Amino acid sequence: MNILKHPARLFIYETISSRPGMGFNDLCRALEINRGTLHYHLGTLLSARKVVVMEYAGKTVYFANNARFGDPERRLLAHMKNPAQRELLKNLHAHGHLRRGDLIGLTRLSIPAAAWHLKSLSDEGIIRIVKSGREAFYSLHPEMVSGFSVLIAANIE
Repeated sequence: MNILKHPARLFIYETISSRPGMGFNDLCRALEINRGTLHYHLGTLLSARKVVVMEYAGKTVYFANNARFGDPERRLLAHMKNPAQRELLKNLHAHGHLRRGDLIGLTRLSIPAAAWHLKSLSDEGIIRIVKSGREAFYSLHPEMVSGFSVLIAANIE
């Protein structure tokens, strides 16, 4: 039995495939579907291993289980759903490693907001912090660099 023959399930799967890393509420809004119906069909897709989940910042995000993205790309995609973190990651990818002040200067974030997001990204292993005296230099974690390049090539944010 092909579970994707059901129109609602196919629609959910195609949406997750085209917009990886969406959370449940984002899916509800994008699909304009009843929460109970979405919950039921997601459960079916999960049990058939058509969709996989990842926990991020206290919420569950969904990815099509089609080998399009590996773990580094999925982790990056989850963080790139946050506009502030996306901006920080794009700047780190474009400039290599940056001092904290230079990185904050390239964004519109306040110092406390940038510090919070940088710590979150560091705790998740997305970025690396190297301290030299009183300076802190930030860069993408080496295993994330190629993943970020894959996402840019695929034009996915």
